[in-house]
Amino acid sequence: MPIFTEPSLKTNNHIKAPERTPPLLRAPQDHSDRIPPMTAAIDAQMETASQQLADLDYAASEATCLDALAAARAAEDWNLYARIVLPLQECRRQRRVHAADAGIQVGLAKGADVPETGCVVFTAPHEPADAHAWETAGRDAGRLVQGLYAQAAHRKTWRI
Repeated sequence: MPIFTEPSLKTNNHIKAPERTPPLLRAPQDHSDRIPPMTAAIDAQMETASQQLADLDYAASEATCLDALAAARAAEDWNLYARIVLPLQECRRQRRVHAADAGIQVGLAKGADVPETGCVVFTAPHEPADAHAWETAGRDAGRLVQGLYAQAAHRKTWRI
């Protein structure tokens, strides 16, 4: 016994799909007048950040993303805030990768210059705040640096 008994769906032992009408095509509409001015400004900032990321200028892109993130938070635009986080994470990931690829140095003399790129592990007598201050100074100077603080948990293990 045939499965399809309705004559419109079966023709010469072949199953015919029901006919569908194509959706109506509409001309694209310009909604730029509906975008709030703050959102348009943040979008422009993120276009700049994307171009900086494409140009491998990770430090500048991170700074631009942080500015846009602060503006989105001030505007309480959480959808826009969420869209900014991914490029920001990519900038920070690239900074960490480049810093680790340049070499990891344990310890740093007080007052030493921040290198162009690199990773420094701070230990006692330094404090975690020293590692943070060093990394912030490097980031403000546009350098790809990472500062870590290691504390002896036991004789053979270190907590970073």
